[in-house]
Amino acid sequence: ANSGQNPLAVDSRATNTSSITSSLSTAPTNPSSNRHQGGCPKGSTNEKKRLGIGNYNTCLKAICDNYAYKIFAMRSQNRPVYNKFLDNLIENKNTEFIIETEISKQTVRNQVLQKKS
Repeated sequence: ANSGQNPLAVDSRATNTSSITSSLSTAPTNPSSNRHQGGCPKGSTNEKKRLGIGNYNTCLKAICDNYAYKIFAMRSQNRPVYNKFLDNLIENKNTEFIIETEISKQTVRNQVLQKKS
């Protein structure tokens, strides 16, 4: 197969391979590592969840305290709490504390009943 060629002769293409391999080694192995990765920074979603849970608990406590006070005030006058008071209170506190999850009326009532006993 190598008839007429010197087996020790250096091919001119072989000398250029070192420059090719050195340029390949400097290139990134993963081309997607150079571009900006989308999404949130690492750990930020956990921080957001922690903050959201804290806001939720603070909002729920504020709603329960206001609702319990209103019930006490109205019962001392022998009058019921007016309709939609709890709905309006929940809506106002959700916007005040920037809560994404909905707080149900039943949750508030259960919390107020637990505080009573």
